[in-house]
Amino acid sequence: MGSTYRFACDACGYAVEVSGGIDYGMICATATIICKDCRALHTVMISKRPWRVMDGWRPKAVHCPKSRKHAAAYWEHPGPCPRCGKELRRSDEPVVMWD
Repeated sequence: MGSTYRFACDACGYAVEVSGGIDYGMICATATIICKDCRALHTVMISKRPWRVMDGWRPKAVHCPKSRKHAAAYWEHPGPCPRCGKELRRSDEPVVMWD
C-alpha cells in the first residue's frame, strides 16, 4: 500500500503532496521526482510491475509529467525544496493511502 504525504517548506512556503520517494501499490510503483524546469515535485508511475521495483530495478530516466523535455531526477525525503533549496518538512500522517 502506497502513502502520500504533505511536504512543506518553511522558508519559501512551497507545499506539495507526494510520496517522498519510491512507493508501491498492488498494481504499480511510483516515484517522487524533482523537475528542475518546473521547480516542482511530482509523483510519477515508474512501473506497472511493482515487484520488479521492490527487487531494486529502477528506470534510468524519469520524465516530468508536464514535458518530457524538462530535466527531471529522482527525489527522496529528506531532500531540498525545488524552489529555494532548503529542506522540506514532511507531515507526520499520510494524506492519502492508496493501493
